Parts: sequence; C-alpha cells; structure tokens
Amino acid sequence: MSKTPSLTAKAVSELLQLPAYEQLRVLHEQKYPRRSPQIFKAPYYGPAVNGIQAYYRTSGDAKALTAARIKVDQLGNETRRTHNHRILDSFPRSAEATRSLRVRPKQRFRTMVGPVEIRLAADLLAYEDGHPLVIYYNCRSAKLDAGVARTALEIGHYVLEENGVVLPLRQIQYVDFMDGQRHSWPRPRKTTVTKLEKNATVIEVLWNSI
Repeated sequence: MSKTPSLTAKAVSELLQLPAYEQLRVLHEQKYPRRSPQIFKAPYYGPAVNGIQAYYRTSGDAKALTAARIKVDQLGNETRRTHNHRILDSFPRSAEATRSLRVRPKQRFRTMVGPVEIRLAADLLAYEDGHPLVIYYNCRSAKLDAGVARTALEIGHYVLEENGVVLPLRQIQYVDFMDGQRHSWPRPRKTTVTKLEKNATVIEVLWNSI
C-alpha cells in the first residue's frame, strides 16, 4: 500500500467528474485494488484485452480470439467469464477488428502532479501506418461518458509530455466496446491539467483518510 497517492489516467479522469463524496470510491479502488469490486479493474478484463493484443500480433488471425475464449472459459468466476466473453464478442463486430495495428512493447510512463502520482496505464501501445498510438479500452458494461474519455486522453497526453514523449492528442484514443465508438480529440484543453493540479492536494487528503 503506497503512502503516495497513485492513480491511473483513467481513474483520475473519472474522479475529476465526481463530487467529493463519490471520489472516495475511486480512490479506495486505486489504494486497495484487492479489496474493491474487481469488475471495475483493468486486470479483470485482462484475458479479453490480451486476446485483442494477440489478434493484432497475428495480423488479424481469428484463432487468437478463439484461444482467448478458451482461456476465459477456464476462469473460475462466472461473472468474470461473462464480461470477458462480452468483450471478445463485441470486438469482431467493431471497426477495431479491421485495423492493422502493430503492437509495441509495454512501457511505464508516470509523473507527479503535486503530491499525486499519475500513471499512463494504457491498454495498448501500437503503430498504425507508421504512427504511434496509445489506446484505452472501455470494457465496462456501461457506456463511456465522453467527458471522462476526453479527460483521460488529455491527462494521458500530459503524462507522456512529462516523460519527453511528443504525440498529437489525436493519436491517443479511447475505444468504447459498448457502442463501438472511438473517442479522440484534436488538441488538449489547458483547463484539464489545471483542474488536476488544483485537486491534487484534496486527492492527497482523501487518500490518507481511507
């Protein structure tokens, strides 16, 4: 358990849209990942996301998704099996399945905003037509809020910049498997990082209170 508040770009984007009393839920999920409902965690959907990555690594071979489904069938938790199968069923029907992506090795990107550590924690790093991409997936069974999506992408963009990575915001994308929409924006708003900076001290206080 870290004494330093440490959140993913996804989590902090959700947190910034919530009133203070609801922010505690997000912070509790980040501080105590093993205690919180796993359905809200990226690792919960790991088998499905790994299957999507394997699909791209094999140049769109459907056998990669079949192999992922077999692994999902071996999961002990029935609810987890259901949600991972939902993603593996949604993916082939989406425009994402037609993309020619070359998967890049995972990298860790993080930066401090006041007393708070922010981690990129993207679901996929890839190249498309020679251009690097950073991709987030909404695997939850609720439609992604556009405001949360944009904030996550802008914060992710900021984390990359702080790590010396120059990437147009358009190349950081958030894919929603609930409706197949691919969220992206041409340029970041300065107000997003300003809002994060103003909330950093509050986040630290709330973090230490739970």
